[in-house]
Parts: sequence; C-alpha cells; structure tokens
Amino acid sequence: MSPLQLASVTRETSIGGGNVRFEDTLWTLVYRAKDADDRRQALEELFRRYWKPVYFYIRRRGHPVEDAKDLAQEFCTVFLEKQLLASVSPEKGRFRNFVLVALKHFLAKEFRRAQALKRGGSALFVPLDAAQTADESANRAFEREWALAVVESAVRQLRLQCENEGKGTEFDALQPFLLRGTRRYEQIAADLGVTADCLARRMFALRTRLKALIRQEIHQTVADEPAFSAELREIRKFL
Repeated sequence: MSPLQLASVTRETSIGGGNVRFEDTLWTLVYRAKDADDRRQALEELFRRYWKPVYFYIRRRGHPVEDAKDLAQEFCTVFLEKQLLASVSPEKGRFRNFVLVALKHFLAKEFRRAQALKRGGSALFVPLDAAQTADESANRAFEREWALAVVESAVRQLRLQCENEGKGTEFDALQPFLLRGTRRYEQIAADLGVTADCLARRMFALRTRLKALIRQEIHQTVADEPAFSAELREIRKFL
C-alpha cells in the first residue's frame, strides 16, 4: 500500500489517527517527555505519532491483530514508566531508530517471558533464516508506516490551513489526488465552479505546499542536512 491509497484503504487499527495535535515538533515533545511535570502528556502524544509504525512492526513479526495491539500498548506503557528517553538527543541519531531498537528489545524480552511460562523455562527454537526474514519484513513495515505517518501529518496540517482560509470544501475535493494524478479535472472543476486550468493551478499550489510541509515534518526529527536528505530519500521510497 502507498500513500496514494490513504483515502480509500481500511486500516487494521485507527489508534494513532484522528484528531491529533501536531503543533509541537517531535524533539520538543521528546524534551517535554524528559520533564517530570509534563512527561506523561508528552509521551502519550509521541506514541500517538508512533503507534502505527510500532503496531505494524509487531504484526509483521507474526502476532495476531489483537495481540499486536496489546503488545503495542504495553510497549507504550514501558515508555511511560521507565526513563528510556534520558540519553536521547537529535545529535545521537534519528528518533525513530531509537524507538525501533527499544521495540526490538521489548519484544525479545516478552518472547523469552512467554516461552518460559509455556515451557517451564525452555526456549523455542526458531530457524535463523526464518527469523531474519520476519525481522526484515517487520523493519520494512515500520519504515513504511513511519513514512505514511509523516505524509498523513503533513496532509492534516494542509487541511487545517485550507480550512482557516475558507477553502475546506475545495481541499476535500482535491485531497484524493494530491499524491497522484487524475484525468477528471474537468468534472472536478465543474463541481467546484471553476475552469480546468484554474483547478490545475490550484492543485499545483496545494502539492507545493504539501511538499513543504513534508519537508518541515522531516526537519523536526533530524539534527543536520545530511540526515535530512537521508530521511527524505526514505520517504520517497514509499511515495
């Protein structure tokens, strides 16, 4: 699935979607999450952003839907209860990498605990090639959902901007085609009461603003331009 299908595909989980505030940058939230007075609220907002990447990583590791939701929730709880963010900073790398490493440690611990309960302490052997394949698939799922989350955040911000400009109806009509072309300009233009050329110009302007918002989202998560360029390349792989 690609971001082109965001408006039409039913997702397995709606958690992490909906009306989420995106005024704070990601690193602002991280620093707030280190503060005792504002920690829980900031952490909860961080994981509203990262819920879907975490959830789909767990799913690709072979867990059923409901189990994956429970594990994702438990992972968030671990973050709420432990000082896992104490040493995190933009200079030490991408925040999503930190989340992914922490998630892998969490799942490994949960696996060992579950096997100990089931088999009295003995471990279940998993072929190395099968484990590597599952991990690679899960890593791709995490990266893909992270990319989708960045695009979805930018789209939400663009929607708010258009609504504030009194152009919410126009945005709703054009949103399904922001990330892909359409041959229906004349019909859409007629529905909106404008010419096809005028609509094409408005679409171009919206796409330009969306690209700027996507770049802004990425800038919130990195410390320098090389890291920004690398993240932008990752995003483009899923567009």
